[in-house]
Amino acid sequence: MTLTNTGDNKTELMPIVPINPFALSEYNEADAPVYIGISASQFTEEEIKILTQPANPEALDILPTGEVYLPQVGYRRILNDAFRPGSWALRPLQAPIMKENIIMQAWAMYVRGNFIAYTIAEAEYQPGNKRMSYATALESLKSNALMRLCKDLGISLD
Repeated sequence: MTLTNTGDNKTELMPIVPINPFALSEYNEADAPVYIGISASQFTEEEIKILTQPANPEALDILPTGEVYLPQVGYRRILNDAFRPGSWALRPLQAPIMKENIIMQAWAMYVRGNFIAYTIAEAEYQPGNKRMSYATALESLKSNALMRLCKDLGISLD
């Protein structure tokens, strides 16, 4: 259980249900966590403008495959500009799960204590890569969660 602000200055206990992304075929809606305060966040027009602005071309990066993307630091800057540091957070909802070399983990995003979004992030762990530790792969997992969660706030949709 965790304490959750309901948006009306009341705090309630919210169940946390571990999620096994490898057992999605066994998903039972009755087992899903109840997110008290979901959709309760009210953002100012200024915050919405910051969140939904087109991506700054100077902040974009290009993968060797030619795909253009906004690196995780760009998402962090936008969140900090919109809400200020310390007003938003990512929270792992379970321990990481590894299948072969893929690490998966469920994450939630909160702004001012209110639940915003949920995702399952993934990252590849390459034990043969001398420049990659397991900790580095877990940090990549967190960055993947951040980028996926920011879609629900309208960040970098273009």
